Amino acid sequence: MTVDNVAIEQTPSGDAECTGRPRLAPGPRQGVLQRAVTARWPVAVLFTGCLVGVWQISGVLGRLPPYVLTPAQIVGAVWSYAVDGTLLGATVDSLRRLAVGFAVGAGLGVTVGLLAGMMRPVNALVSPLVSFTFPLPKIALFPAIALWLGFSDRAIALVIALACFYPAFVNALAGTRGIDPSHLWVADNLGASRWRVFWQVFFPAALPRMIVGVRISLALAFVMVFATEAISSRPGLGFVIVESYQFLRYDRMYSAIAVLAILGLIADRLLALAARRGTRGHDIGSISRG
Repeated sequence: MTVDNVAIEQTPSGDAECTGRPRLAPGPRQGVLQRAVTARWPVAVLFTGCLVGVWQISGVLGRLPPYVLTPAQIVGAVWSYAVDGTLLGATVDSLRRLAVGFAVGAGLGVTVGLLAGMMRPVNALVSPLVSFTFPLPKIALFPAIALWLGFSDRAIALVIALACFYPAFVNALAGTRGIDPSHLWVADNLGASRWRVFWQVFFPAALPRMIVGVRISLALAFVMVFATEAISSRPGLGFVIVESYQFLRYDRMYSAIAVLAILGLIADRLLALAARRGTRGHDIGSISRG
């Protein structure tokens, strides 16, 4: 290190008085282009824009089959069916079932996973059952559940809850396995109660993995709400998509698909934002940024 690369730190008043701690002179500032390339969202937006542009131009030039609409046509269809209420009613129905199933499934998964991580008897009781049923596609249980509850909203919410339970449980349990044993030793020596150990040791340590599980559960909830509505023919976005396909209403089909995708994106971004604000101080950069 040369003398030219070392600057003397000045006091806040701007005097030239030396504080006795040399600091490195600031390096050259990044240019606008370099910052744009380093950041993730401009690159993603540019790439997506290029794909949409190629898609639109191909449609204008007549290179697409008649059943593939251009982005402009899809946007127009979304607006048209949103105005006449077709998409609004279907969206409300789908979100209601999705919210109930996701909240119940992910909530139970996180709770049981944390309990299994803290208490060996709970882990010994639950883990074998989870291992046995985890590989089973939850949509395969829908006909059996329908025999019990019919093709009702309760049956749909139950299937969604089952699908959301497993990722939340597995990740919450895995989060408790990564706790530093010295933290538990210190808490035990300080005489902390089991409840305090849970909130101050287990929960913060497992939080990053819990967020991963909840985000996976959210994605599965959107998949399952479409599948169950398509099978049961209950009013919702899934039913609109399948019915439009059957009657060759491609504009309505693509508009429902677009709305479902937008809702999934918004829900995931809101969850990621809540994760960043609720887990400050944790090393979850790759988790919350998605």
